[in-house]
Formats: sequence, C-alpha cells, structure tokens
Amino acid sequence: MAARQGSTSMAAFQVCLQVWLATSLLADGLAVAGQAILASSFAKKDYDKATATASRVLQDRDRNRAMEVSEGLNM
Repeated sequence: MAARQGSTSMAAFQVCLQVWLATSLLADGLAVAGQAILASSFAKKDYDKATATASRVLQDRDRNRAMEVSEGLNM
C-alpha cells in the first residue's frame, strides 16, 4: 500500500515498522526478565520481591497496551 504512494511514504512506513518492531522486542525482553526475577524470588521464598516484581511487570504491561491502543487509533 505505501509503495503506491511513492518513495517518501514507503521510507516513512519502513521507519515506523522498524520502530514498532524494536519496541515490541524490547517489551518481550523485559517480560522475560520479569519472569526470571519472579521465578527466582519464589524459589528463594522472597515473596516481597516477587510481589514487587509482579506489580511492576503488570504496570509495564498495562502501559504498553495503552500505547498500542492509542497508536492503533492514530492509524
């Protein structure tokens, strides 16, 4: 679709796509790190750290979903 609009539109599309992919990979990496910290905390019976980690991961998840929704509305 963007290719039909010309080279400038295609370049802009590619830049946006790369930013989107980088952001989603970063979010996935943070989720994996959170899961590892959570599992380690449970194994050590450090429930305060597990609770804090779960809270932080859920905050980040909600923030990312809100960003996805707002970006979807702008398209």
